[in-house]
Amino acid sequence: MDTTKNYKIQITAALVELRGMPYYANGAAESGNVHGYSNHEAAIKATLERNGFVATTKPNGFTNSECKSWVGNTKTCPIEIGTFIDQPCGKQDSPDFLVRISQGCVIALEAKSCRTPTPLYNSAGIKDNYIYIFCCERYNATTFYWGRDIITPDQQETLSELFRLQKE
Repeated sequence: MDTTKNYKIQITAALVELRGMPYYANGAAESGNVHGYSNHEAAIKATLERNGFVATTKPNGFTNSECKSWVGNTKTCPIEIGTFIDQPCGKQDSPDFLVRISQGCVIALEAKSCRTPTPLYNSAGIKDNYIYIFCCERYNATTFYWGRDIITPDQQETLSELFRLQKE
């Protein structure tokens, strides 16, 4: 990995490119885009790679919880600067990507795709330190936002408690 490269500039370029991305349905057949990317995550992965990031695999021996902690505690993150892990916690758990920008910066990217302009979230809720990349079919457009910009910690705690009570 080229450690002299400024990956802060690279991630900014990737986000600018992603901002211009059209809507992607979950499957190529559904979207009619049989020769393009099959889903939103594939388009994001290709954008990261076009902007100089290199895909890597989750190192052996790390739990999903440990991987998620790298966003707030970069000292424990073993992946190289300029690399990313696609689906570090599996397809059914967030984030969709962990990207190492610098020694002190690891970001989590979570793809959201919906026909309407209102994204849906599962029972895991919204993570305040994740960047959400949301594409909407109605407007054929993509936007992104921090989780912390759309929900407060108190609101998330309330929702988490409601989900917990529903499971009882």
